[in-house]
Amino acid sequence: MGNKEPVLLKKAELQLQLVADIGEQLLKNGAEIFRVNESIERMIQIYKIEKSHVYVIANGIFISAKDENGHSISEVRQVPLGATHLERVASLNQLVRDICNCSCTFDEALERLEQIKELPDNSFKAQLCYCILGIGAFSYLFGGGVLEVLIAIIIGSAEQLFLYVTRKGKLAKLVRIVLASFFVALLAYATTYLNVAISQDIIIIGAIMPLLPGVAFTTSVRELYNGDYVSGMIHLLDTLIITLCIAVGIYLPIAIMQQLGGVI
Repeated sequence: MGNKEPVLLKKAELQLQLVADIGEQLLKNGAEIFRVNESIERMIQIYKIEKSHVYVIANGIFISAKDENGHSISEVRQVPLGATHLERVASLNQLVRDICNCSCTFDEALERLEQIKELPDNSFKAQLCYCILGIGAFSYLFGGGVLEVLIAIIIGSAEQLFLYVTRKGKLAKLVRIVLASFFVALLAYATTYLNVAISQDIIIIGAIMPLLPGVAFTTSVRELYNGDYVSGMIHLLDTLIITLCIAVGIYLPIAIMQQLGGVI
């Protein structure tokens, strides 16, 4: 009996670790807080881990439980805010369903989780194509003509290339956003040298659309609506800080030109 208890404890620890890993990947790739919480609780029930308590916020997971012999076990994960990857979320949701339906063994779940982690992000070419479509559409919707749409697409494409290069260089996220916004505004105001009737404001609005934290804002509203106030405020604060960085980056060229006597 003395040798059996450590085996049971080890089994419960491994199961709880798997549950926490799946929850971490769900949260990291953009799943809703209530979905992550519910998924963890359902898997804990399937693995018969008793007296469990689960607390999930936007950037952390806390799980405490007891095994069949009353031994306390816990898992704590810090999850930094990241980009949404819906393919991984869909695959993880299916994995949770299979675990809860008992159609996936523990070893199979571990293997599938590793495969999901290896799912690739969208290529830079695909992201650039999506950005071009979005920039062109928003520039047109805000009243831009053909020339303004084309200029916004060119500047926006250069902005995406800049973000791609600086992301590879491990430059801080907020610094990247300020510099990218500055880059967009500077190029937009430089178009005055073309001596054509175009609106720099429309060009800037269209080109900065890929920078706007629309997903983070939508997520914050959804979490606040669901009663997850801590997570909602975290996402809302992230949205406000990013928006402030964009505003600072766009204002800098204006301030510089005012100091130079309105060169542009």
